[in-house]
Amino acid sequence: MKSKKGLSSLAIELCPEFGQSRDGDLVFGPGSVFQGIVHAHVPEKEASVHRLCVIFSASESVQLHSTLESVIRGRQHQLFGTQHVLWETTEEEKRPPRAQFRFTVQLPLIQLPPSMSHRSLRYACRYGVVAMLYDASKRVVASAQVPVHYRPWVVTRALKVPMHRHGRYALVRQPTTDYLPGDKVTLLLSPLLPKLQVSLELVQIVTLVCQMQDERVPPAETVLVRSVPRVLQQESHAPQQPHASHPIAIDIPWQLAPTYTHGRLIHIHYELVLKVGHPAAKWSVRTPQPEVIRLPMVLGTLGAGISLPDDIAHYSAFSGVFGDTLGTQLDRLEQRRLSSVPTMAATAAAAASNAAAAAAARAGGGQQANAEPNGATSSSTSSTSSTSASLPPRRSSTSSHSSATRRPSAAETPNNPRVMPVPKFLKTVEYENALPLYTPSTLPGYTLPPPPPAFAGSIHHNCIPTM
Repeated sequence: MKSKKGLSSLAIELCPEFGQSRDGDLVFGPGSVFQGIVHAHVPEKEASVHRLCVIFSASESVQLHSTLESVIRGRQHQLFGTQHVLWETTEEEKRPPRAQFRFTVQLPLIQLPPSMSHRSLRYACRYGVVAMLYDASKRVVASAQVPVHYRPWVVTRALKVPMHRHGRYALVRQPTTDYLPGDKVTLLLSPLLPKLQVSLELVQIVTLVCQMQDERVPPAETVLVRSVPRVLQQESHAPQQPHASHPIAIDIPWQLAPTYTHGRLIHIHYELVLKVGHPAAKWSVRTPQPEVIRLPMVLGTLGAGISLPDDIAHYSAFSGVFGDTLGTQLDRLEQRRLSSVPTMAATAAAAASNAAAAAAARAGGGQQANAEPNGATSSSTSSTSSTSASLPPRRSSTSSHSSATRRPSAAETPNNPRVMPVPKFLKTVEYENALPLYTPSTLPGYTLPPPPPAFAGSIHHNCIPTM
């Protein structure tokens, strides 16, 4: 972090020895361990610093926005947030004793959503490390942050037999459906016509989980890579070869997020779109529509043959660290309105039952009065029972209303999921402090051995010594 001259400043550096390097960026996954260094610059005159902390947090969100078809409601979900104190002032140390502070973080063995951002859907999932320097009044004196790239584990499988697709104009053969970032996708085409124009596209399909049931909000499709249109032409003098294959290929970018279908907010899919058609004539006004062939594709992070651990789970199977996902104030009002509907129904049902009981009591009391005109005790008893039945029971109605409106706690829920584990800060051991220091006084004594005795004989070239 850049600061003015004479002020405190912080900077964070992630050690390149940890994680996987992809296109110059460090990428981490479930159970990964990464280490970083916080560079702190505190001038001599600034003696009011009190604490230096480092925070590792992650969150995913969808902003409230509107489209031509519908309104996308906002969602905010805090995945985790953990804090570690690197240094705190004491009576002996009023300022940080050194300029560098190391920290080590271990991620839980949980499948978290990939770090990415989608512009059209206003979705973002960010992981980051923030360092903060506080003064005695808990005011932030300096801060710095650095993003962390995260990718979940997605397995890939190799096909034993290539997949074939029969189109109107060509036969398509796909050797495999699973790829890794940075791979080259190659399809083999066997044209059924003498001249064809083909192009291949890589399409990312992102679907909002909260809008899956709304047909007015279709999934967002983004063309990431598009090959140059290519014309496949067979020479007229060459013999017909219906099974001749022509390769068409595109490269997958390194920075793409993998296929992920276990998210709480979005699902990510990929498809290969192959367009095959007649090439447009030179002076033709009408352009023929090509045939569109959509092929499935899985973008993974693990090579073929690598399986996942048995005890790994997705974050959607756990309850959030800071509670479940709630949206904006509009969503809270809607939830409050929906929660009040059962209460009103319960109140109406209780009033109806009380009215029916009162009518039955009145009818019973009248029959008893006609049958026993001289029974004062029985009539008084019946009138008392009818009066008590016609009045709504205050205690029971209050208890039913409170039980209907009160939300059950986490312990009372029968199918309560476990709380998701959070990343942990590990204890860092400095190598300078771990290894012993040797000084000349502690080193053992060492003397040079005596030189070997001189050879007595004389040595001549190309001859043996004489005795």
